[in-house]
Amino acid sequence: MKKLVTAAYRGEDTVKQVPYGTIKTTDGSVPPGGADAAEINRLNKVQVLNLVWRRQPISRAQIARDSGLSPATVTRVAQSLIHREKLLMDVGKVRSSGGRPPIHVAISENQSLVIGLDVGATQIRGTLVNLRAESQAELAEPTPTNREFLDVMAVVARMIQSLQSHPAAAGRKIHGVGIALAGLVNHQKRLVEFSPDFRWNDADVFAALSPRIKLPISCDNVTRVMAMGELRYGIGRHVENFVCMNLGYGIGAATVDHGRPIYGSRGLAGELGHLCVDTTGRRQCKCGNYGCLEAVASGYAVASDGAALVAKAGRGVLWELCQGKPDRVTAELVAAAAQGGDVGAAEIFNRAAGYIGLGVATMINILNPEAVIIGGGMAQAGSQMYSIIEDSVRKHALERSARGVRIMPAAFGMRATLMGAVALVLDELLNLKGPIGSALL
Repeated sequence: MKKLVTAAYRGEDTVKQVPYGTIKTTDGSVPPGGADAAEINRLNKVQVLNLVWRRQPISRAQIARDSGLSPATVTRVAQSLIHREKLLMDVGKVRSSGGRPPIHVAISENQSLVIGLDVGATQIRGTLVNLRAESQAELAEPTPTNREFLDVMAVVARMIQSLQSHPAAAGRKIHGVGIALAGLVNHQKRLVEFSPDFRWNDADVFAALSPRIKLPISCDNVTRVMAMGELRYGIGRHVENFVCMNLGYGIGAATVDHGRPIYGSRGLAGELGHLCVDTTGRRQCKCGNYGCLEAVASGYAVASDGAALVAKAGRGVLWELCQGKPDRVTAELVAAAAQGGDVGAAEIFNRAAGYIGLGVATMINILNPEAVIIGGGMAQAGSQMYSIIEDSVRKHALERSARGVRIMPAAFGMRATLMGAVALVLDELLNLKGPIGSALL
C-alpha cells in the first residue's frame, strides 16, 4: 500500500492526499504524469489567481513568497494563465527600490467579459460586464406573464444571444453566463427543483438553454447569487462571515462562512422565507404551508394587503397613488403611502418590517454573523424599515450574539442580483471549477 502525503492548498482551503513519491517539489506541485498532476496543477493556478485578484498588480516573485510555490512553478502557472486560460496579463515593470524592476501581473479585466442575468418574477435583466464588474451593455424584458418555464428560458436565451452579439463584445472573450433564479436551485445540476413563485418543478435550465447557447452556463438561487456579489465586490472585501437577505417578490437568505457560501447537503440551504413566524397560520404561503415569513412580509404579501386596503377604504394616500385600482398596488406604493402619512399603509408596512426583523434576529441567533446585508426591492423602502428591523432584532436576538452585528443595505442596491450573477461566473473562474471554470482546463 502506498504511503499518502497530506498537503494543504490555500486557494480553496482544501486538503489533498496524493501518493507518496509523486510530489517532487517542496511547493506541493506535481511533475507531468504524476498521479494527481491535473488536480494539483489546478490548485496551484487557483492559488495564484486568488492572490493576484486580492493583491494586483503583483510580481511573480511576490506571488512565490506569499504562496510558498517555487519561482519555477509560479512562472509556469502564470504563463498558462496568461496565454492559455487568458485570465491574467502582464502589466509591465513597476518601479522598485533596487535592481531590475520586476514585471507585474494582473487579472485580464478588460479583455475578459461575462454575462449575468437576473430572472425575476416580473422582469428579466441581463448585463455584459468586464471582470471589474463595469457594465458594457444592459438589457431588460418583462417576464412572460404565464411564467411557463420554456417561455421564460426563450427570453433568457434571446437576451444572452443579444449580449453576445453586442458591439462591446467584439474581439473580447466571453467566459460564461451566470443566472440568478428564484426557488430551490440545485447549483451542480443546474436544476430548479422547486420554485413557488414560478410554480416550476425539476426545471432543467441547462437542457433548455444548451441547444441555443454554446457558452458555459452556471445558475444558482437568487439570494445566494446576491451573497456572491457581496463576497467578491462588496462587504466580502472586509468581512468573512455574513448573511445576505433578499427582500423582493419573495424572501430568501444566504450565508457566507469564512469567505465561502453555505450550500447545505443538497445545495438548497437558505430558505428563510419559509420560516414560520405567524403561528396562527391564517395566510397560506405559495409553498403550500401557512404562516411563512414570505407569506406575511414579502413584496407580494405587502402588495396583496395594500390592494385589500384600497378596495376597502375607498380613499387615502395609497388609494390616490394607485388611482383607486387595487391591481396597481405594489410593495413600493405601500411604502410610499406609509411615508406619506397613510395610516393603513403604515400598519401594513410596519407589520411586515417587524416580521422581517424577527427573521434577521433568528439568523443572528443561529449563525452569529459579522453583518446582515439586506437587498431587493423591499430594502429600498428607506430608513424607516431599517429602524423597525433593528428594534425587532433588539427584542428577539440574544444580546451577545447581536453585539456588533452590522445591518446594512446591499452594496449595489437594485443591481445587487445582477452583480451577483456576474460574481457567480467570477467565482468559478477564480477557482477553475464548475461549468465555467472547468471549461478553461
